[in-house]
Amino acid sequence: MPAEAPDVCRARYKRSCSRSRGAEAPSRRITEPIRGHFRRAHDEKRLAEKAIYHARNQVENPAAIFMPMLASRGAGILCKFSAPEGQPVFVTDPPHGDARRLRYLLQSRNLWSEVATLPPRKQAEYLESIDRDLPQQRRQAEAREELRRFRRGEPASRRDAFARALQLLLLASVDAGEQITPLIGRLERYSKQRPAQLARLLAAQLGASTAAFASVPPRELTKLVARELGFANGRLPQLSKRRLWELWREAKTMRD
Repeated sequence: MPAEAPDVCRARYKRSCSRSRGAEAPSRRITEPIRGHFRRAHDEKRLAEKAIYHARNQVENPAAIFMPMLASRGAGILCKFSAPEGQPVFVTDPPHGDARRLRYLLQSRNLWSEVATLPPRKQAEYLESIDRDLPQQRRQAEAREELRRFRRGEPASRRDAFARALQLLLLASVDAGEQITPLIGRLERYSKQRPAQLARLLAAQLGASTAAFASVPPRELTKLVARELGFANGRLPQLSKRRLWELWREAKTMRD
């Protein structure tokens, strides 16, 4: 197999870690999984450390080029013998819960809005749950349970109806040109401070025109919509930004 020029290896190595803030050389914890790859895939009993190109070992014609861990991926190598040549092989999972992963996730403005008011530990736990796809798994489980209830002929729960009305409201408002972040902040305030205003918005999504409720006193309107959604006490439940963001992500997923 032809040898690679040192400058070619150097360029590929720099590209592999251009955004890295981690180690520039593999530790023993990383070297062993790299050797494991060569044992399994290439029948190499014990790969020599000097065969791995990295910042401290810029050799010619290496068997692998080290890829430091990034916020978006685990550590790995560009393996010379994997097909096609230079195919990335990852030997660790992406980091969870540490500073690199948090910085990566907080590039999302929506996520930052969700966690801004939480203490640091709660921020880390919430972001890690999203990173591990736990909310998505929970929503999928809820969807499966809703389908089972539907097939058994059971009516949707009142909170299901309320959540669906909110999702329709979020989708319709964004389609009309509203920005999702201020919209969610406004709905949260309405649920706590101006429930009649939230009821008026939900009434429109339930198929009734706003004009039809123009003469209804605010307190009665709230009770009317609450009863329509199945809340016997005539009060709409209060909302949190976190819950609204969950409903928004689920609504987008269902529509897509």
